[in-house]
This record gives sequence, C-alpha cells and structure tokens, in this order.
Amino acid sequence: MEMQNSSHPNGSGTFTGHVVPAAMFSVFGVFFLVLILKRSRSLPPGTTYCEIHVPERNTNLLWWSGIIVVFLTLCGIALEAGSDVIDGVSYTRHLGHESFYLSYTFVGLVLVLESVGKLPLDSGRKSLCLAFFLQYIGWTEHGLMKTDMADQRIHLLQAQISLWTTIAFGYSIYNPRSIEAYVISFALLILMATWLVTAGLNADFVNISWHLVGPYLSLQALAIASIVTIGSAYFSGSQIDQNNAARSSCKYSTLDTNDDQIT
Repeated sequence: MEMQNSSHPNGSGTFTGHVVPAAMFSVFGVFFLVLILKRSRSLPPGTTYCEIHVPERNTNLLWWSGIIVVFLTLCGIALEAGSDVIDGVSYTRHLGHESFYLSYTFVGLVLVLESVGKLPLDSGRKSLCLAFFLQYIGWTEHGLMKTDMADQRIHLLQAQISLWTTIAFGYSIYNPRSIEAYVISFALLILMATWLVTAGLNADFVNISWHLVGPYLSLQALAIASIVTIGSAYFSGSQIDQNNAARSSCKYSTLDTNDDQIT
C-alpha cells in the first residue's frame, strides 16, 4: 500500500463521497447492535429477544429511524448534485450514487408508514432487502467499468457485501426466531461501512495493491465478528441460556409427541 497524491486519485469518486454513506451505515449498525445488547439484559424471565423485539414493534423507533434516513439521504443527494453544479458537469455524472441514496430514501418512507400502522410489521426490513439488492446491482456494474484491478476488486467486493446483507436480512425476516441472523444483518452494515472507507482511502490517499484487497476485507470482517462475539458473550449470557433452553424445550416436546404417535 503506497501513499498517493489526492489530486490524482486512483479510484473513482472522492474520500468524502465514500465516507458520508459509510457514516450512515456505521451509525445505524452500531446503534441497533448496542440496542440489542441493552434489551437483552432486561428481558422478562422465560422469554427470548426475538419473541419480544423481532419484528420491531417500537413505533417511535421506527418513525424516528425513517425520518432520519429520509433526511440524511436527501442531504446525500443534494451533496452529489451540488458537486455537479459546482463542477459545471452533467447531473448524470453521479446518477449512480444518487440512485443509491434514493433507494434508502424509499426505505425511510416505508419505515414511517410502518410506524403509523399503514404497512405491515417488518415492511421496513423488507424494503431494506430491496435497497441492498439494488445496491448489489449498482456496485457490480460500477466495478466492472473499472480499469484498475484493485479498484475493480474493491467495488465488486462491496457488491458482494451488499448481496450477503440482503440474504442476512431476508433470512432474518423469514426466520424471525433466529437471533444470530438478526445480529449478523446489522453487523454486515458495519462491514459495509468500513469497506466504503477503504474504497474512499483508495480513491484519494493510498494505492492498495490488488493482491491485498482480499486480505484487508478479511481482516475487517474478522475484527467486526470478534467485537460482536465478545460483546455478545460478555453482555448477553442470560439471553443465550434462554435461547438454548427454549430450543431444548422445543426439541424434547417434539420428541415426546413423536413417541406418543409411535406408541
């Protein structure tokens, strides 16, 4: 990895252009992971986290999340469009970036509608799956146009992270009892943010060697997984015990039923 002159960037866009959405992803990812830990320490006896909090039923949280997402994404669109006006170029130069922001504006609106009872529970997370999948398509196309190998790999891996985030959120919606899927989906938001920062650094400040792109992503993923695992082990021991007890109870209940049928 070598330092480069920021006036002659190697990657596309700018460091600021990558860090702004990265900040949004990281804030929401960290907030919900901390909220999971906090809630896990005050669960009623004999209950699991997913039974009470998945899907999200706090209408104030949904409403404020939606309003904040709409506001921040509209600011992002204005930032991208404003840079085009200042530079005197066509508005289509950053249309790809603006479409990313717009997909999350849609998510924010869905969250607001869900919070007031106009849409079913979990509509917000379903709209997130759509946004992440559209982001996967966009990052893939964006990466394929790159001529620099490292820059191309960075963007294609960003697309893969978006796809796996879609799968994680989708599985969590399909299986709302899985606390693992619920936690992983928000942890992937943080990985998405750190990798965006990596792309921004490659754009303005450093030349990342193409053979180091994969190891950098692996190290970031391992760091995030380690922090989440340690936090879960330290703060949520009682929740794990309750989950295991619930699973064991369900398992033995099924066995007893089968034994009765056989008898």
